[in-house]
Amino acid sequence: MTAEIRMAEPLSHQQPIIDSTARHKVVRAGRRFGKTRLAWWCAVMGHGAQPQGHGMIDGYDVAWVAPDYPQARLIWTEDIKPRCKGVEGVTLNETEHTVTIEDHGTLWIRSAEVIDGIRGIGKRLGGVIVDEAAKLDLEYAHRAVIRPALMDNQGWTLYMSTTNQGEDGGIDENGARRTPSYFNQLCEEIRDGKRGEEWEEFHGTAFDNARLLRSEIEALIAEYDSDDPRLDEEIYAKLLRGGVGLALPQMSKDVHIIPQRLVPAHWYRWAAFDWGYDHPYVFADLAMDEDGNAYLVDSLINRQQEPEEIAAAIRAYLGSDSDNGHRIRPKLMIAGLDLWHNQTRARGLQGPTLFEYFNSRGLTFIRADIDPVQGLSNLRRYTAWRETGKDRTPGVPKLRMFDTPNNLKVFACLAAMRLDPKKLEQAARLDAVDGRGGDDPFACLRYGMMARPITPKLAPQRNTETRGPLVDFSRKEVIRPDRPQAPTRAPRVTPAPYRGRVTNTNGMREG
Repeated sequence: MTAEIRMAEPLSHQQPIIDSTARHKVVRAGRRFGKTRLAWWCAVMGHGAQPQGHGMIDGYDVAWVAPDYPQARLIWTEDIKPRCKGVEGVTLNETEHTVTIEDHGTLWIRSAEVIDGIRGIGKRLGGVIVDEAAKLDLEYAHRAVIRPALMDNQGWTLYMSTTNQGEDGGIDENGARRTPSYFNQLCEEIRDGKRGEEWEEFHGTAFDNARLLRSEIEALIAEYDSDDPRLDEEIYAKLLRGGVGLALPQMSKDVHIIPQRLVPAHWYRWAAFDWGYDHPYVFADLAMDEDGNAYLVDSLINRQQEPEEIAAAIRAYLGSDSDNGHRIRPKLMIAGLDLWHNQTRARGLQGPTLFEYFNSRGLTFIRADIDPVQGLSNLRRYTAWRETGKDRTPGVPKLRMFDTPNNLKVFACLAAMRLDPKKLEQAARLDAVDGRGGDDPFACLRYGMMARPITPKLAPQRNTETRGPLVDFSRKEVIRPDRPQAPTRAPRVTPAPYRGRVTNTNGMREG
């Protein structure tokens, strides 16, 4: 029995990819390049040199991987099923999403959410196609699953995608989300000659597709602002560099991380807290000097801990449970709204809020200003260090971090934060993977910095000499002539005006 499957001839700009003898091909292509047509041809007919390029027609199985189940379903319903339904000699399995050509091979449509299932396809696996490879954890998929599964038959890979300078779901060695995507890194490595002759990178845009009117492509481009990073990635498939699209583009380890030192007693101290159970919780110890420079002194980051353990860790850090005589006294402590709104999900609590629990342990938090737009803008001003004048002279940021292990994790999170493509004035969510990474350090620091103005309010203080004028440090001027006076303590920073106090268990302030 001969199966007659409808095959669309490859377009002229796709033929060099099919003819290439490289075993592993990476196609960096913008929208409407024709990636689906290319993938279908390679899956059925194979490509390049034999035996590495064998397809279903040669009796081998091929796996086609999409980033998630909805996209896998879309490939099945719009591309695979219409071509194969009712064709004699071809069997479709709607449940398994497989297409089998009688006496030949099988195509498996799979989601990256269940990428480990590729291991069970069998010993006839000849190749793997990954669609939108920059939108999934390609490093894990390639190294842990795909590459080992292809060893029996020296199988091939075809990784296709627009580019993505943001995170792809993978985790780097510091436990933070990896940026840029592993797909982008692969393209860079191939271009730099680090991947050998078995690898080849291809680049194309919709302008290469002769079937599309140029006017239509230009109309699509006109939908984007000229400086929108999505234009460069989704349409032109560029490998962006230099922090385009980053929420905090001036983050620099050399600038923002400074050696640890003792915090002077007169500096203003406050703290911020972002609750989490499977997501990490973050507690930030913050300080501000006389000139309005803020410092992340240290931070606590952990996960899957009960409120009792978290409270004990914070109290131990603040020194209330220690016998070394050192105690940190924050003027105020800020927390996200989960402490008040998370009653039904909080582990180990039935009814009472987390605020009530921490308050009973001597840790009284006040509600944070959680506005994402103002919070990001404020944090961006604190982290900025390049001057905006004509010479753009490098300066010093208003927020720096002491060099501690947890502060390095906070820095990695801040450096990885991207703008939300749908709301460019705020940062995109960065979810944790298996409890690692996530945007919790960013949220915690955003809460903390929104609790203080960019410049502190400083109270008039006398100098430490036995005689001297009264000086207003905020205006840096003498406000009363010199006259004899008793020695006084060192200048202290006065906290920002805070009216009201916590008077009840739901955290409401009453003036």
